[in-house]
Order: sequence, then C-alpha cells, then structure tokens
Amino acid sequence: MKFIKLIAVLVILAGCANEHTDPIMVVDAWARENIPPRKNTTAYLTIHNHSSSDLSLVAVDSDAAEISELHSMSMDGEIMKMRKADEITIPANGELVLKPEGYHIMLTQLKRDVKDSETISIALQFSNGSRKTVNARVMSAKSAVARGSNQHDGH
Repeated sequence: MKFIKLIAVLVILAGCANEHTDPIMVVDAWARENIPPRKNTTAYLTIHNHSSSDLSLVAVDSDAAEISELHSMSMDGEIMKMRKADEITIPANGELVLKPEGYHIMLTQLKRDVKDSETISIALQFSNGSRKTVNARVMSAKSAVARGSNQHDGH
C-alpha cells in the first residue's frame, strides 16, 4: 500500500513539474473589430514570463493581415504618437500587458473585415526561439468598453 501511495505522489509531482516547463504563458488575447473601409486593427494580450531571465517578444504574424507589427503609443507633449517597436522585453518572472494606448499588435492590410465574436490567429516569436500561436477574440468597440477597456480609434 505504501508503494502505491509513493507512486501516486511521484505522478502528482511529475505533473506539477511539467506544468511550467514552458516559461511563456499568453492570456487574454483580443482584437478590435475593424471599421470599414479601414483595413487595419489592433490586438492586445498579456504575456507571463515564468523564467528567471528576461525574454523579448521579437515578432508577430497573423493570418488575418498582410502586415503584423509591434507598436508602442506614447505622449509627445499634447500629441499621442505611435511607433514601431523592434522588440518588447518581458521581465524575468514578470508580465507584459499589450493594451490600448500602450504596446499593441498592429494588423494592417487586413485580408478581410474582422467582426465581433470571431477569432483571429496571432503567432508570437520570442527571443529564446520559441513561438506561440494564440486565438484572439474580436470585439466591437461596445464589447471592448463593456469589458472595461479604454479604446482608441484604429490607426
């Protein structure tokens, strides 16, 4: 009987060890519905880095757009400016939140309009060579506001 209990404990511990073998966890991925005739939109998500080293998000790609880029928003005096970001650091044992009026994923030259409640696929490339693909739920401006997000109006 003790042997069976020991095996059960080992199985549980092995499961816990495998739970965080991948140091990157992506949650809460969503994108804004585009407003025709605009052919661009933005996407947001949160990346958790469970490793003891900083990682960087170095590239993005989406099947919904011809061009996918990392961007930042910042105030320059009274003017909000958007800039392409080559990479964004995710601190060791920390998180990176891509959100409206901050870092975000810019999707331009959409291949089709993206509508509320659909999902689009976004591939993320990290500095350690790993890739993650996430499905982002598309939200209308009304849905995003109800969700508690402060929206900015497409670029």
